[in-house]
Amino acid sequence: MEATARKYDVLRENNIHIDREKTLAKTRVRKISKTKNKMRALRKRAFVIFSIGMVFLASIVILNGYANIAQMKVEISNLETEMGNLSKTKQSLTGRIEEIKSTSKVTEEAKYKLGMVYPEENQVVYFTLNSEDGVEEPKDGLLDKVIAAIKSFNSSF
Repeated sequence: MEATARKYDVLRENNIHIDREKTLAKTRVRKISKTKNKMRALRKRAFVIFSIGMVFLASIVILNGYANIAQMKVEISNLETEMGNLSKTKQSLTGRIEEIKSTSKVTEEAKYKLGMVYPEENQVVYFTLNSEDGVEEPKDGLLDKVIAAIKSFNSSF
């Protein structure tokens, strides 16, 4: 009986030992599964934070693009306004140039501002050019009289 009691005690100790190992194994499994769950939760949080960061970054890039587009539209509008003003200035200056170039305007300014008048018939002198002789002056013309008067005036001094 003693031998059976010993065997029973040994079996019992082995069972207790096995039970302890199973309990320890279960505890280890629980700790490992808790650690795995924590790691999963941490990865999930990291993924969510990363996703939110990427969405935020993409939003900033898109808003920056829209801001650049709006700025360019304002600049285009300003340039179009300036172009319209310059076009009006060009048209008025072109009209002014045409006005200045017109012979009637030049004639009008010569008469009224400068006091010029058209010459009369007796004030016009015509010259005839011969290729051999040069310039021939008509005799008994007004020019001859003027030249004679100038020469007489010079000789008196």
